[in-house]
Amino acid sequence: MKGIDALSSAEGWRRKLVDESNGKYGLANFSGTMLPDVVSDIFRIFSPVNVERQRKLNAQFGHRLNIFLDSLFDYPTIIQFKLGAYGSWEQYNRLISVHIGGCNFRCWHCYCDDSLLTGKNLLFMTPKELINRFIEQRRKDLALGMPSNVLRITGGEPFLAPDLILSCLEEIHERRLDERVFVWSETNLSPFIKQHNSEKCLAEKWVDLDKIARFKNFALHPCIHGITPENLFENTRVDGRWLDDLINGLKVLIQHKIDIYPTISSNMCTPNGIENFFQKLRSINRYLPLRFALIEFHLDYPGVMARSDAQKHDRVYNKYLVLSKWNALLQEEYGLSYAEKPRHEVPLF
Repeated sequence: MKGIDALSSAEGWRRKLVDESNGKYGLANFSGTMLPDVVSDIFRIFSPVNVERQRKLNAQFGHRLNIFLDSLFDYPTIIQFKLGAYGSWEQYNRLISVHIGGCNFRCWHCYCDDSLLTGKNLLFMTPKELINRFIEQRRKDLALGMPSNVLRITGGEPFLAPDLILSCLEEIHERRLDERVFVWSETNLSPFIKQHNSEKCLAEKWVDLDKIARFKNFALHPCIHGITPENLFENTRVDGRWLDDLINGLKVLIQHKIDIYPTISSNMCTPNGIENFFQKLRSINRYLPLRFALIEFHLDYPGVMARSDAQKHDRVYNKYLVLSKWNALLQEEYGLSYAEKPRHEVPLF
């Protein structure tokens, strides 16, 4: 099971994506992409809650969430809670998404075209230039009656450039928009692996994580792409020996008090590993399993369908069995069913 070295690959991709001498970062270029909902060369729109795609909120917010048929996509209600905002959650359901233009994992099920993941045709920008473009796009959307109050920094792997994320938060604060504009980001957790013979992970080397944690208009979605070593390798081509290091990346984030809303995939994770994985999470933080969403990965994106690995891949797991086991563990440990308690009400620190 020799695969990608999660640590050294992250360091290598950092060098490709960050022009430190000019303070610029390599963003994915959407020109010619097969992805839907592209609105410019660097932005596409993502709406987390989409009933047609079976992405819903907790029942408390008016949705009939069937945990075996629907996926919990509660970004808007999390954002509304963190900003202390009134009105409808729908004002936080249109995310202007910018993609870091490279990733050190090779997930066969990734919705992005390969061209967006392999550092091709990068557009290098400073954080100020990016926020200028975001504000311009936000104004266009608002003029059309479509509130766009969330900048989603995704990828690729966004935390190959955590200094970009911090600088964007600082730019938004300087423009006095931090009570109205939210920054949502994601990570595969490889930048949070502790370096050999060091107490620091890569992300701590590249940025002051405590500064990011201070912004209430920020939340992070860590995604663990496999729950056993074999499962991690088959999904990502990452060497399975890195699994525990990736899981422990959650501990790093909690120690820095970064507000996290993690996921695993209900149809990409083996049911046989659920109980062991659950206990590993609980050993990091008693309530951490309650912060997890189990989401179904849709495999109908053009990038997935065009990928040769996907054409040969026959390992899509039984999501009903995965969710049943997860739900039973939650009920046994906490007396709560999956998605019964909104994730933003679960304390981690």
